Amino acid sequence: MPITTITQEIAKITYVYHADGAIEPYLNLYPGIALDEYTHVTKLSVLALSEDSDFDIAAGDTVTFSVSRDNELLATVVNKSKSDNKRINLKLDTCPVCGSKLVHFTDGDLGCCINRSCNAQLYNNLITFLAALGISLTGTNGRIISSLVCRGKLASLVDVFLLNYTDIVDGYVTAQDARIFIQYIHSIRGHIAIDQLLKSLAIPGFDRNTVEAIRDLFIINKFTLLDVSKLFDKEFRLRYKGINWTSWERFISLESNRDLILKLSTILYI
Repeated sequence: MPITTITQEIAKITYVYHADGAIEPYLNLYPGIALDEYTHVTKLSVLALSEDSDFDIAAGDTVTFSVSRDNELLATVVNKSKSDNKRINLKLDTCPVCGSKLVHFTDGDLGCCINRSCNAQLYNNLITFLAALGISLTGTNGRIISSLVCRGKLASLVDVFLLNYTDIVDGYVTAQDARIFIQYIHSIRGHIAIDQLLKSLAIPGFDRNTVEAIRDLFIINKFTLLDVSKLFDKEFRLRYKGINWTSWERFISLESNRDLILKLSTILYI
């Protein structure tokens, strides 16, 4: 497809958070790019911008794109008129919501926010967390989780175990359904193994072999979930050189993650 030059106003900049915490910025365009009679683009992912683009963008900027499309859309920012709004570099170093430093696994990746207390990721994290613990999210359970997040009743993964049935009841969930849900959530406590807990946190770069090695370590030493704090001790980790601790150490470098793990391990053990 031939290259087309189009000038657009940046209406706003939004972000999509993927399940692993990767953050994908989007340029929302006004009025949008009509590539042909069937394709009208109203927003561009940072992934659609070429490496030689200007990534320093603000809402209100008027931007000239050089746009081409073969199998996928590719755009280059060739010019812009600056607005007075706060400038944002689309190649993010920190999370726009919680401010945590992003983790980059390769030079060209989007960067992951590994803070499991980041509000922008709460719903995705909660779904991953509960599914890994064996909790069904179909039917009423799924509606309850969505309702709780939308109504601001959950601020952390821990909060799902601290609910009163009155927190759950709304126009679509009866008091009986709320009580059943609470009983269901608490029925898993005391039956969760360390590998389930680790998988539930969806730690980026934490592969199955590492999780299984830590599980075996717990079995051999007859550890329970209450012993998870040992994994925070660098000297303890050094005694087990056969385990790749890189992803774990990166994850627990955030105090909020360490605090979350300790609270969850206590709740799930009892």
